[in-house]
Amino acid sequence: HMKSCPRVFDFPKDVHELRYENESKTIYLLNYRLRGCNDGIYTLGICNWLELSPIDTFTDCEILNVDLKGNVIKKWSLADVVDEVEFRYAVTNTARLGSGSNDAFHCNSIDIKQNKILVSARHTNSLYEIDALTGRVNWKFGGAFWPGKSLEAKNSNFIFREISGQHDAQYLGRNQVLFFDNATNMNASSRGVLFSIMGKRYTNPKTFVNPDGLESGCTGSFRAIDGGRYFVAGWGCSESIATVFGPSGMAIASLRSGLERGNFGPGISAPFSYRVTGYPTLR
Repeated sequence: HMKSCPRVFDFPKDVHELRYENESKTIYLLNYRLRGCNDGIYTLGICNWLELSPIDTFTDCEILNVDLKGNVIKKWSLADVVDEVEFRYAVTNTARLGSGSNDAFHCNSIDIKQNKILVSARHTNSLYEIDALTGRVNWKFGGAFWPGKSLEAKNSNFIFREISGQHDAQYLGRNQVLFFDNATNMNASSRGVLFSIMGKRYTNPKTFVNPDGLESGCTGSFRAIDGGRYFVAGWGCSESIATVFGPSGMAIASLRSGLERGNFGPGISAPFSYRVTGYPTLR
């Protein structure tokens, strides 16, 4: 028998993602907080960097930690702790992605581990790790270079392709991070990415490339299965649907729809109403 789940409290209208932490029995979630440019001197400065007028508003990336009754225990603001370079980067990048600079971050995923919060911000092409105790940024990956915060390659000769419009950043094990790189408007293939962190440096990332060679216009996911024995990519807004990879990055099985990019029919929630092809062939 089906039982309805009682409504405990009202969430913000657009949380994008939330995490339940078993240890504290609390929830961490993202909140798209609307702030006025004329709220204060600091917000006026932010809007100046975002090329907005004093009468405009912008959307902050706010992280809330709430109990199971909806009481806010603690909250953090990304706009209050990032450098000016992040906002200036957002102006050009939101234009490239077809969005407005008033949505400076567009945070789309959250993960937590030992007083550390990992957030993906699509409009700055960046992952941020935030210290839950201080609210400050420990490090960032991708997007604009932020001196003292941006992770740098351990191998100085290593060149890593810029990420674009990424989603679904997760911690894996003791010092690894994985995420889905949409490669939006990059004329490149979407991919899953896995890298290790050593201090303020990262090791050469392992990539799990879309076998169809397609970018992804929005959404998407990349997850480890069985501790990294397998990896699964959901290719988001793309003709590709999903691919299972081995730990080496080789595709084991893949599904693709007859969906044309940008034409999602009556609703993107029902792509399987189209013809689906895949490999290996099951008999």
